Amino acid sequence: MKLLTRYILLVLTACAVFISSCGKHNKEEDKTTPQTIIVYLSGTSLNWAFSINVQDIETALQQNIKGDSRVVVVWQNGVAKKAEAIELCYDNGHITRQPLAEYDLSSTMSKEDLSYIFSDVMRLAPASAYGLILGSHSWAWIPFDDYDEIRTNGLSKSAYARLRIREELPRHLQTRFIGDPSGANRFDITTLAEAIQATGKKFEYILFDACFMANVEAAYELRNSTKYVIGSACEIMGNGFPYTKTLPHLLKNGGRSYDLTEAARSFHEHYKSTLKYSGTIALINCSQLDALAATMKEVNKSLSEEYDRSALQTYEGGTNHIFFDLGDYVDKVCTSAEAKSSFKSQLEKTVPAKFTLDTFWSTYIHSNHYPVTSFSGLSTSAPSILFRDSYSQTAWYKATH
Repeated sequence: MKLLTRYILLVLTACAVFISSCGKHNKEEDKTTPQTIIVYLSGTSLNWAFSINVQDIETALQQNIKGDSRVVVVWQNGVAKKAEAIELCYDNGHITRQPLAEYDLSSTMSKEDLSYIFSDVMRLAPASAYGLILGSHSWAWIPFDDYDEIRTNGLSKSAYARLRIREELPRHLQTRFIGDPSGANRFDITTLAEAIQATGKKFEYILFDACFMANVEAAYELRNSTKYVIGSACEIMGNGFPYTKTLPHLLKNGGRSYDLTEAARSFHEHYKSTLKYSGTIALINCSQLDALAATMKEVNKSLSEEYDRSALQTYEGGTNHIFFDLGDYVDKVCTSAEAKSSFKSQLEKTVPAKFTLDTFWSTYIHSNHYPVTSFSGLSTSAPSILFRDSYSQTAWYKATH
């Protein structure tokens, strides 16, 4: 009997040690967890890059930087209809992957689908604050219903047919712009915003490792879902963020603080020292977006009826451009000096940090390098001739007209 009792005690002790060694799931310790970073990697066509990203995150964590904070990766890992949540745990210089949960995925995620995953990860890895790294393909604010128009760039069938047939680009020239062909685990910006709000939590920041997300229409949708957004106005290269350099800035002081300006700068400096292009990145303060919308409403009351759209800074290689620099647009189109000055002042508050190189690479329609001569940190689709019906339904349009 004594032997049996002793055996049971040993088993219970071993289980307690296992549970507390990585996840720290008991309630007393959960209260002290300062931050959980959720790394949500959507789709399978970028799995080659996501695998590298996760490995780079592990390399960063090997420096024992996370303290009591937690890092959870939710990814499909090449599987079309399922995702797994794994916690990356540090133990004496080694990183282990602790399975937390598995999720069935819809082809197109609903608010309920996405909110359930976020809420479940928050339940499994509770913390005082949450950050989100979102790796995926993306098209800023544009809904999936307009995907065909994105694909053709609004060109006629004959004009589109005359475009050269694209060969598969080498990986160092691939970007994250195109939608995942599998269609699994995809969602648009309104779904993301609604899903986050449904959790009852607000992210400290969303770092978009995805194309075109430093976009005012997209950021405005997220203003009640996160305090800050880090994103690029143009395409992000397929390799994405340099997490060995970026993650330490998100886990400052043993995970108890973060420095988003330096996180953004790490992206810029990485591409400055490697490719020497596509280092365009910005930090957006979402608490300032309503004020920015108010100044934009005044700008819209004094727009020039005629302006040269081709003279505006753009951020993709389309024949019909979709993303234009917001500051450059206002500067060139607004006829009121007072409205323009107010907008510029508010834009500087909304974008507290921004970095760019002289050129960016686009694989959309016309694959090429394009110059950056004017950079305010945010793009807009206001001057675009495409998606006008959908654009008029955006929250940003309604707030500024």
